Amino acid sequence: MATSAVLVAACSGDEAPPAAATVEFVTNDVRCLDAPIGPEPALGLLDGAIAALEAEYGPEPELYELSVDRQRVSMVVAVDGDAEQSFWCGDAGYALPENLGEADGATFGPDALDVEVDTVFDGVREELDDPEIVELVAVGNPDGSARLGLSVQSASGGVLFVEVNPSGAVLSVQAL
Repeated sequence: MATSAVLVAACSGDEAPPAAATVEFVTNDVRCLDAPIGPEPALGLLDGAIAALEAEYGPEPELYELSVDRQRVSMVVAVDGDAEQSFWCGDAGYALPENLGEADGATFGPDALDVEVDTVFDGVREELDDPEIVELVAVGNPDGSARLGLSVQSASGGVLFVEVNPSGAVLSVQAL
């Protein structure tokens, strides 16, 4: 792993532009697969992931998809008609963006993720029989909001994709 730096500059109102600040983080060249694996989606990494994303792309990046699994956050961002994917794994580092090619579709900004995840998880746990939640996924809607889903694993080993609303009500369930 190596250390990378991104220059960030910001100003507001009538203030003179400040000198650019450097945000440093460890880069991870194995897509964070060497990061520790937790018992549930690593939601504690979300704020750091958004900060790294904004350091890379500026304020208000447009996301096609954001997913949080047990060890990392994956972010797919719209960039000039293409999609770029990067990963954030906290102390294990940041996997620099990789171009995925041409892309078009609905996007959302980080503010669209303003949901109480504990409420969502609790709602799913109430409606399903003791699910093991392994991933939180958000994808863009045409109106700029984010559509939420969870990958859950049952005790018998089956995996389901559960679409939920921000209050945790289950909207649909699909076997994967």
